[in-house]
Amino acid sequence: MSRTLRVHPRADLDVIETFAFLAGLNPDAARRFLDAVEKSLLAIESRPKDGNRYVREGKEDEDWRYRRLPGFKKYLVFYRLTTADIEVVRVAHGSRDLEAIFRVL
Repeated sequence: MSRTLRVHPRADLDVIETFAFLAGLNPDAARRFLDAVEKSLLAIESRPKDGNRYVREGKEDEDWRYRRLPGFKKYLVFYRLTTADIEVVRVAHGSRDLEAIFRVL
């Protein structure tokens, strides 16, 4: 079954904020970060069930997943599978309070 990949505006903002942060430290790393995000989105779109399961409190019946960014192993792309869509909702550093980042949606 084919699903449509949709990127939530908050996930776009996560990428922009992380890119800006990295660009201030190392412009090459910032460009590699964008490439890693693009590769991850393509991988998620082609093989959505390959992501690791992520069980959210109160959302146990939903199919939440995440993938690590290649080359940026501490950054995670969180997405939710529905019958019609793959919804990318956040791109975040794994050391953050993960449940708290979902309250911003």
